[in-house]
Parts: sequence; structure tokens; C-alpha cells
Amino acid sequence: MTNATTTNPSARHRAMTNRSPERSQDDLHGDLHDLLSELVSAHEALLVAAGEHRESLRTADTNAMAEASVRVDAICREIARLDEQRKLLTTRITPDQPEATLSYLASTLPEPQRGTALELATKLRELIISARTEQRRLRAAADAMLSHVRGIVQQIQQSLNHAGTYGRAGRVDAGATVVTGFDMTS
Repeated sequence: MTNATTTNPSARHRAMTNRSPERSQDDLHGDLHDLLSELVSAHEALLVAAGEHRESLRTADTNAMAEASVRVDAICREIARLDEQRKLLTTRITPDQPEATLSYLASTLPEPQRGTALELATKLRELIISARTEQRRLRAAADAMLSHVRGIVQQIQQSLNHAGTYGRAGRVDAGATVVTGFDMTS
């Protein structure tokens, strides 16, 4: 693969999806190695961004939450794009097995590319597992923050509910609107 395709993602994408018969197995194997490397890098970036997002939730920094959320979303879109390239490349390398895993494809490479590709595939699998774990932690942190905010809102509703009535859920009903003053300065 030329330097133009390794440094330019759109050129690399055109090369990977090129269906002309002159694409050699060596080119396809190089494409596989490049794709594995990009997927590993993208998942490493996802782990960092998800950790930053969780930390912003922990500190309740709304600006950092928004920035981290945008970063995580952009990285997830990049991973989805790379997965589409994976599907195309899998079909090119093993037309009879379109659902072949990256580990399987890496195992079909000749040495010395096989060893490197298998290491990348193993690292990618570990990163995916770590990213899933981090996403569960992020979800738990977001749920905890949401519960906290709901508790605060319920306390405010209780203090503003002059009738003191409860609804079916066992919480204070909003009830009829009553004009009330609430001093936030003290």
C-alpha cells in the first residue's frame, strides 16, 4: 500500500473498497493490518473519552459532560465507519464467509504478518471488552446522577406542596398551582 493510502483515510477507504480484480492478496492483507490498527486506535480513544465522560459526571461539570458526550459520539461514529470497512474487506478476503471474525482473517495471513495481525486482533478484543465495561460504568454514573436530581426535584415539590397530598406512586402530587415565594438567598 502506498503512503498516500496510509496517510489519507478516504484514499485508504477507496483502496479497501476497490472491487477491481487487480487488488492482490498482499494488498488485502495490508488493508486488514491497517484496519486492525485503526480499530485498536479508535477503541483506545473511546476508552479515554468514556473515562473523561464518567469523570465529568462524577464532578457534575455540565460543560465537560457535553464535550465528552460529543467526543464519545464522534468516536462511535468512526468505529461504525470502520466496521463497515471491515464488512467490505471481509467479503473481499473470504467471499464464502462474510461473517468471518477479524481474528480468523488474521489467522489466514502468511507469516510474519499473521503474528502481528493476531496480536492486534487480540488487543482489539480486549479493548472492546474494556469499552463495554466502561460504558456500563458510565451508564451507572448517569443513572445515579439522574436519581439524585429526581430526589432534589421531589424535595422541592414537597416544600412547595401546601396541600400535603400524595399520588398513587407514594410521592407528593404536584396538585393545584399555588403562588408561593421561595427564598434562595439564605
